[in-house]
Amino acid sequence: MTDEEILEYLEKIENLKMPDAESILESEKEEKWKDFFPYRERYLEFVCSIGENIDRYQTMLAELYIETMFKIQSKEYQDGILLPSLIMPRRQRLMKFLEDKQNYNSASLLEMISNSWMTEEKIILLVKMKRYDEAIKIFVDNGKFDEAEEFCNQRP
Repeated sequence: MTDEEILEYLEKIENLKMPDAESILESEKEEKWKDFFPYRERYLEFVCSIGENIDRYQTMLAELYIETMFKIQSKEYQDGILLPSLIMPRRQRLMKFLEDKQNYNSASLLEMISNSWMTEEKIILLVKMKRYDEAIKIFVDNGKFDEAEEFCNQRP
């Protein structure tokens, strides 16, 4: 089987077990998601660890991390994190990935999270793309002046 065939198969398994975000109440979401296993994410993590076709697979993996979080909490929701126990571990994994890896498509990921609640992730991607002024603007727009100052002091 090719990687694409494996990913397609794993997606079918996930779809059988994935909670339908549209049909469940917020109060039921945590219970439904706690048993979900991200087969495609784990497979892509493995593929990335062995270094094959790294650019493509690192981008696909980051996209999956993001898509999963947007299924748990709508991209448009801007008033904080609704289910921290579900979002925060995934979010930390994504941010570590974005900081540690180099071979993903930053522009496509930035486009994917634009106009969302993922401001910290936006800053990481903007820094990777050397768009420092835009990163500082996010700090300032969110009232994080100390972080903006610290960011400026760390940059040449």
